[in-house]
Amino acid sequence: MRAPIARSWLVNIKAARWLSALSITAVFSVAMLECGYAHGFVVWHQLLCLTLLVWLTALASLFVIQTRVWLVLLLMAFTQPFAAVEAWLLFNFHAQLGGRTLTVMIATDAIEARQYLAGFIGIIVAVFLATLASVWAAWTLRRVRQVTPAEQRAIFPAALVGWIATYALLWLWAPQELSPNNGDVVSSSGRMLERVFPWGLPTRLLSFTRELAIKRAYSAQAERFRFGSTSPATPRVVMLVIGESARASNWQLGGYARETNPQLVARGDVIWLPNYAANAVATALSVPLMVTRKPTEKGGDAAWPERSIVSAFAEAGYQTSWISNQATAGMHDVLIASYAQEAQTVRFINLANYESQGAYDSQLLPEVEKELNTGAARQFIVVHLMGSHYEFAKRYPKSEDYFGATDADSNWLNSYDNSIRHTDGVLAKLIAQLTRTGKAAALIYASDHGELLQSPTCNLHWHGYGAKEVVFASALLWLSPHPESARYARAARLNAVKPTSSKDLFDSLAMAGELTFPGQAPQNSWLSDRYTVRKRAVSTFNGLVDADAPPVGACGLLPKLKM
Repeated sequence: MRAPIARSWLVNIKAARWLSALSITAVFSVAMLECGYAHGFVVWHQLLCLTLLVWLTALASLFVIQTRVWLVLLLMAFTQPFAAVEAWLLFNFHAQLGGRTLTVMIATDAIEARQYLAGFIGIIVAVFLATLASVWAAWTLRRVRQVTPAEQRAIFPAALVGWIATYALLWLWAPQELSPNNGDVVSSSGRMLERVFPWGLPTRLLSFTRELAIKRAYSAQAERFRFGSTSPATPRVVMLVIGESARASNWQLGGYARETNPQLVARGDVIWLPNYAANAVATALSVPLMVTRKPTEKGGDAAWPERSIVSAFAEAGYQTSWISNQATAGMHDVLIASYAQEAQTVRFINLANYESQGAYDSQLLPEVEKELNTGAARQFIVVHLMGSHYEFAKRYPKSEDYFGATDADSNWLNSYDNSIRHTDGVLAKLIAQLTRTGKAAALIYASDHGELLQSPTCNLHWHGYGAKEVVFASALLWLSPHPESARYARAARLNAVKPTSSKDLFDSLAMAGELTFPGQAPQNSWLSDRYTVRKRAVSTFNGLVDADAPPVGACGLLPKLKM
């Protein structure tokens, strides 16, 4: 009976060694991808990356070969899920797993995460199986020794100390750079290590935890921040409507052939912005840039020591409200929700999770009506729509299936256009509500970003990419037929045809509310005769792209911004 058992044991050991080789090869392959993608295919960067990679891999291999291989196999089992995410980010966004991407992933909601990972399910399953295989191989090889116990006791600490020393030297080689804005950062040598997978993972995670600590410090600082804003006591209502995933090219107001905006077109008093660019390509990046004065180059996920436009209105004596159809899950942990909490009244109406139907944007209207009926003379209201967020067919009632979409996945264009048509009805009703107040009123609608739909020529879809259809989103203004609004309306119509961006929202809203405060920039307001066109940078997962440059390729990707 012993011979079959021995043969079986040898087969298992052989299989385990093959799995070990495949596991290490998979992780090494991702590291090779990083050396190409993450370093922009600059030859000397790649050589440095590969040299460091080979050096560290050789050091680890010494540890693997001279001691117990099963320890490193367990490390591979831990690393493989990170490798899969890293490969996905590299292939889809040319971005690495780091502070920016981790922030977006943490801030995103369940349905957005699912849309990003669609088509990635097969890889997830493969990684899960590979991880199980690595654990099995480690268990199988746990008793296999390549050297004597005495040699093993000597080599193990030597290799471990050598690896830690190498890591420490690279981390501490250069003095840490100091910045008054974001505290200490990784040294230049540490940054080189950070870019090498998987050795840079601890450095990236450490950088991310530092960034979270900086954000907490900035949040405490923002609590004490004051704009010093004032405004006349004239009764007035200003409303910011934040759209979702609504690209400009599917809006009838902009010349789209389908009737996606019949109610707004019929009004005739809506000012459409045909050349509006969002400043970021995902909600977690975009909305913070829309409601604050944070520069785009800092990214929507970076800390900023100022409060949002909500506090600027509150300081000036406005009653402030934030009414949202976005998810309530994790609302106290997401940066966007921290801005919502600045309002005196906060309502999140979508109590369902994203796997179910959830609330429609039209259900926000009674909540807005309640706010308008409070009797406050001056009001600032933020309305955050679900808009055209995937799944598109869940964004409107079946009775509004105007274009004949029966399934969100089988006919995206129809369901997507139906969702925009639903937004059209919501905006028209909001304008009607503002009109009934009889006050000077202004409504500014802007989508956080656009969307890529299915295409026979482009293999990308949804958002998160620096593509033209994602960057060029929908935006419009409406000003009440009130004498005090006339001068703003004239300027807005002249400025609407110019290149505009979501970074103009802060000063445009401030001017609509007649706020004055130190550092105000009327040249950035759509309502100003002095509006000045600026260079439009767009924050993506992998740096900035140029909204004013010609798009390239079948997906209309915008080139990196040349600083």
